Amino acid sequence: MKHTLLLLTAVLGANITFSQTKSIDETDKFTKKKVVQVNAMKGKRWGQGDSVSDKTFYGAFLSFKSNGGLYYLQVNTHTNGLLCISNESLITLLFEDESTINLINNTKVECSRTELTGKYLISEEQLNTLATDNLQGFRVYYTDGYRDYNVKNDKKEIIKKSAELFLQSI
Repeated sequence: MKHTLLLLTAVLGANITFSQTKSIDETDKFTKKKVVQVNAMKGKRWGQGDSVSDKTFYGAFLSFKSNGGLYYLQVNTHTNGLLCISNESLITLLFEDESTINLINNTKVECSRTELTGKYLISEEQLNTLATDNLQGFRVYYTDGYRDYNVKNDKKEIIKKSAELFLQSI
């Protein structure tokens, strides 16, 4: 009984400690290709406290997705004013060692006054960097300029663990 209780506690504790969720892990019925999505967040759905960035009026949420052998970093940004991203808008990831990675958006032109989601192509090598190095911040390029987002200290490990889980799942 004690062994079972200890094992159950360890499993539940591990789920609370590693704050990422695998929201999709399936095979597409039509294409027969594996689809995986891992969200860098605390619960089953995004909450205000799950924001990766520390902006006052606009935040950002990150997730990783695979579809058809391609991998994406999805970035959902909250806006306050009309912003647009194009199908080739960039995001620049800045790491604590001051190295950078540039990713290209792979969605249609989208405009919104409340939130935008960019779907940026990312390689396995770049995913490995996200799984091992601390992300300091990122710059999202919109059609009329850019916004910088600083990553909260308590979210850096969550991003790394999420990228690691995603890599293990693909």
